[in-house]
Amino acid sequence: KGWKLTAGVNGMYQANQVTNGTEFVIPSYTQFDIGPFVTVKRSFGKLDLEGGIRYDIRLFDNKALYTKPNPVTGFDMSVSSADTAGTRIFSNNHSLFQGLSGSLGFAYNITKQLSIKLNLARGFRAPNIAEISANGVHPGTNIYQIGNPNFKPEFSLQPDFGISFSSKYVAFSVEVFYNYIQNYIYNQKLLAANGLDSVIVKGNQTFQFQSARAQLYGGELSLDIHPVKSLHFENGLSIVYADFLGEKGHPVPDNQRYLPFIPPIHGTSEVRYDFNIKQAHIMKAFVKVGITYYGPQNRAYTAYGTETPTPGYVLLNAGLGSSFTNKHGKTIASLYVLASNLLNTAYQDHLNRLKYFEFYPNNFTGHSGIYNMGRDISIKLNFPLDFKI
Repeated sequence: KGWKLTAGVNGMYQANQVTNGTEFVIPSYTQFDIGPFVTVKRSFGKLDLEGGIRYDIRLFDNKALYTKPNPVTGFDMSVSSADTAGTRIFSNNHSLFQGLSGSLGFAYNITKQLSIKLNLARGFRAPNIAEISANGVHPGTNIYQIGNPNFKPEFSLQPDFGISFSSKYVAFSVEVFYNYIQNYIYNQKLLAANGLDSVIVKGNQTFQFQSARAQLYGGELSLDIHPVKSLHFENGLSIVYADFLGEKGHPVPDNQRYLPFIPPIHGTSEVRYDFNIKQAHIMKAFVKVGITYYGPQNRAYTAYGTETPTPGYVLLNAGLGSSFTNKHGKTIASLYVLASNLLNTAYQDHLNRLKYFEFYPNNFTGHSGIYNMGRDISIKLNFPLDFKI
């Protein structure tokens, strides 16, 4: 009678063995996930309704691990608990997480060109193995990472609203959201009792996962103008604000007000022209130029030296490409030349941990950390394996 119902269950079993390694960030473990669900959908003329519900269970069994230096290689190696020279890195641990999630939303097509949508969702996320059990150096981030076995699952409640318009010459959409999260898990730098960096392994900063109440809110905007079929002026903008809510009756200090490692306002603008030159066997050709904009991120979690503000930057990008065909119209090759950061702008992405990867804090540049890639030009040549000459 017009109702579309889907019911099912999915899950995963995973076994991870670390004992043959030489660096131990997480323990050996088994993980079992399972989640039954049901969704329903129905249309009432211009109105589309959809909802769903799901119950998730995640089970971890972490294995104890003892290590000692290998006398030949100098690296750590796994040993049995009976080896008196061994050091216990991980303990046996059993964790069970479970929770209910669901959503209910509608979309209303006011006209063929204009529509609105509204959705309310409850989310669930169980901690992962690193968040509950990590205890070691992660070389790619220059961090000694510590987990927290006492975590509870994250639960969120999010309403969001969107409106979109599409015509022959313009397409436009805007979406806004608000997300309240219980037990939001984040990574915080640890300090020693003397106020300096806590150092467990020399040359590595020490971080531990924490959790707290938090809120995220923001939106996305897109605008595509095409006055003629071949010409496109595409624009996008996204922004997310993220704050800690703290405990009731206890205001959050300014240096702990914002969630760490949240992207700043981000925008893109690109002009692209598509064309074909059939006489020259050039098809699906394009030429484009655009900019990528990242605003400054001053809403940083500066407590304990966890992160620092990041300046904004603008990158200039360009590209061109085409497919070449034979007399039968079959593509025999495609060539693309793409360039990013044409002006060779020196910048650091706020989410890039290499920003804090600094072996020479007193270097002559006056800045710490490793920068992102400079000017990059790539040439791509494709030969399809199915063509006729």
